[in-house]
Amino acid sequence: MDFYIARHGQTQWNTQGIYQGRLDSALTPEGERQALQLGQTLLHENIEHIYVSPLGRAKQTADICNAQLKSSLSVEHDLAERSFGDWQGRIKSELADLKAFEASKLPLSTVAPPNGESALDSAKRFARCLTQKAISDNYDKVLVIAHGDVIKHFLYWINQDSTELQIPTLQNGRWCRVKYCHSGQRFIQGT
Repeated sequence: MDFYIARHGQTQWNTQGIYQGRLDSALTPEGERQALQLGQTLLHENIEHIYVSPLGRAKQTADICNAQLKSSLSVEHDLAERSFGDWQGRIKSELADLKAFEASKLPLSTVAPPNGESALDSAKRFARCLTQKAISDNYDKVLVIAHGDVIKHFLYWINQDSTELQIPTLQNGRWCRVKYCHSGQRFIQGT
């Protein structure tokens, strides 16, 4: 199964540097444009189904995309953004001096924000969801609309055997392709 994994369009809080996590803010006009462009870009990829995070910004992005793709769609709770616990709704610059804040951002970190989820746990949750879909659902090409931090750490998770790997956060409205290989029971990025 080919997964086209996309980050939702830009939100109000993205422009203000506020940690959203499981909280939500609406797409900006730019975010709506990004969602429209995402649908246009993937129109010729023959997307059969869309899996989307339950958070409003992802669902809004999916609805705009799907107006063009006209695919079936399902909400998957395990595609939600990483929970940033007590840091959600706060401006990132307010958190910069916290020792745990920097440690929590490291690739596949086991450090969790207070009352939140670690990067490693979010990556495993996301991978479990996609693995289950690859095994149980009968699609060749699907779009996954989710969130920047959980996508980034999922990509680290599936590439953890690579040396000197640098994976930037996927920009709003952008996507990458990941294939699930049934024979090796693993994900392969960029194929």
